[in-house]
Amino acid sequence: MAAPGDYGTAVGFIRAWQLGASQWREHAAKGKAELHPVREAWKIFSPVAMPGSGTPVVPPRGSEFDARYDETI
Repeated sequence: MAAPGDYGTAVGFIRAWQLGASQWREHAAKGKAELHPVREAWKIFSPVAMPGSGTPVVPPRGSEFDARYDETI
């Protein structure tokens, strides 16, 4: 995990965000943009960790997620 304020991570995130926003606008204009709630998708596609890690994927609870998110910003 990157340290808070890591410039490289911030730049990578911003580029990814810009690309995603561009793709969203492109597909929304064609009526093809959709949001897929992750928890709904997990009912069909089980969440997975890195191959060979043996670590189960345990989604954080809302308050736990908020705290972790706040730590990274």
